[in-house]
Amino acid sequence: MYDSGDNLAVIEALLDLEAATGEPRFLEAARRTGAWLRDVMAHGEEVGVWAQPMGAPMKAVTVDGNFDNRIAVGRLWFWLPTLDRLAARTDEPGLAALADSTRALLAQAQTTKGGYPDHYDPGYPAVAFDPSRFAAYTSDGAVVADDSLRAALGAVVADDDVAAGQRQWLPDDGPGLSGYLDLADGSAVSPGHEPSHDLVSTSLRAALARRPG
Repeated sequence: MYDSGDNLAVIEALLDLEAATGEPRFLEAARRTGAWLRDVMAHGEEVGVWAQPMGAPMKAVTVDGNFDNRIAVGRLWFWLPTLDRLAARTDEPGLAALADSTRALLAQAQTTKGGYPDHYDPGYPAVAFDPSRFAAYTSDGAVVADDSLRAALGAVVADDDVAAGQRQWLPDDGPGLSGYLDLADGSAVSPGHEPSHDLVSTSLRAALARRPG
């Protein structure tokens, strides 16, 4: 399976390698990966899994060509600055526009309480865009805390009010943060096991607190 969010992380690494070594092969690899996101993953309507262009990359595709037509929220928000960086470094047509249209789509995901859902689900057969189709990770309304925090960290680059909303949503019940949170109110939930403190989520919360100073 080839995941859009993971490939954005790879692009970031390739750009760092090119900057450190000056070797053009790293930049070319990053450019080709960006073109795949732009020309394939952002056009589910052309492969029959979207009803219309969505302006953002789909979640993933398998080696057999089976698409996961959902749009991840947290990882895409987090890595969108990488797409901006690649666009500036390569002058590749359409990459900056893809970053902008992805931001516009994901900006509609934050709930009135301040949290971020896990993904947008266009359905299958797909239907036209409907903001109510942003969904939690589980059917009972839980989200993976680190993905919701990645969404906030990506979004705060464009809008400081995002961080304020996320801080209102997050529980303030001690130094640790549960790995799963209720999308409705940010309270800790633990599907199938006792509550625990998640190291990655706790670290991301600290990063979000530092972001606006």
